[in-house]
Amino acid sequence: MKADDRKSGSIPVYGSNGQVGWHDKKLAAGPGIVVGRKGNPGIVTWAYRDFFPIDTTFYVIPRDTDGDLPFLFFALTAQDLPSVAADSAVPGLNRNLAYMNRQLVPDKQVVEEFSHYASAIFTRQHRLEEESRTLAAQRDALLPKLISGEMRVNTRDEESEAVIGKYQ
Repeated sequence: MKADDRKSGSIPVYGSNGQVGWHDKKLAAGPGIVVGRKGNPGIVTWAYRDFFPIDTTFYVIPRDTDGDLPFLFFALTAQDLPSVAADSAVPGLNRNLAYMNRQLVPDKQVVEEFSHYASAIFTRQHRLEEESRTLAAQRDALLPKLISGEMRVNTRDEESEAVIGKYQ
């Protein structure tokens, strides 16, 4: 999907190099895994929630709720898929060549335990990314007003006084 065809929304759009924008409709239910197919072949990205993968990607969604998706993410990352990509004017990942790669899979219990811990880390990472986006938006809205003088900060606390005092 071209950027011009996207409608403003809260659904992340993924290309071969990760998230490339937002849209108002999902193509796949999250969480899921997006793998770069053309342009940046073999780049593996975790999609935290419902998402829209564009045509330069492959994507993986769970068939059931057995919780193996985080393990699969790291297994795909370890495959070094970019090395399987065909060289051409626009490098690409051939799914059939990628399928030839072998992966050692531990016992189901080990995979489930790994996925449990990895899911918690993914959740924490997602929350921090959301917080960072929110703070960046607030900064971008407030900074021009502070610089122009339209808005002033009139209070200083003891901690900021101590820091300011060091530079006076």
